[in-house]
Amino acid sequence: MKNKLKILPLLALCSAAQSSELDNLLNTSTDIVNQINTGVLLVGAATEYAYTGSGLSDGTLSSTAHISTEQLDAYNNALASFAVNYQPYGDVQTVLENHANTELEIMDEAICVFT
Repeated sequence: MKNKLKILPLLALCSAAQSSELDNLLNTSTDIVNQINTGVLLVGAATEYAYTGSGLSDGTLSSTAHISTEQLDAYNNALASFAVNYQPYGDVQTVLENHANTELEIMDEAICVFT
């Protein structure tokens, strides 16, 4: 029982670190989505306003929808960190081996029932 109590804080810490990776990826991707949405809204406004024959702005309005290099770098860094550090089920090989063992046990039971 003492060993289980020692492991619980480690699991909570590991889970918090993984959720941080996921949160970081979601936040950076949301920033890019917001920029794309701004661009879509600006194009829609320009399309609706085009019949007047004059422009919407002095040419600087479109720059508010540009995706910056900093946003792109932040997203790429978050994605790379997520790919390396985010393992909610542990090591992939261990997970696959556990599933394989479970399936082998099911097959063994089926063979025993059949024979």
